[in-house]
Amino acid sequence: MQTEVFQSVSQMASHGGGMVDTLTRLGVADLSNAEIAHLITIIGDPVLAKYTAASSSPAAQEEVMKAAMVDGQHINALINTVLAKEGLREMH
Repeated sequence: MQTEVFQSVSQMASHGGGMVDTLTRLGVADLSNAEIAHLITIIGDPVLAKYTAASSSPAAQEEVMKAAMVDGQHINALINTVLAKEGLREMH
């Protein structure tokens, strides 16, 4: 079942006019053939692949979510400081 789902989603994602197709077309629209060849080399670089795999792992994503929650709390506190200084009601 997993293979069938993967194949179905891959087929949908690569279908002309879809999100991946649109993003790819927009991304390379102003690139020359030489630049596209260079981009393919960069994308295929093993260091980039290692970096991408590490930064998109479930453990990394969990750490990013934790950091986002902390950032959100800090931003909320900063906004409340400004609101209080202006004599406005703080948000919670």
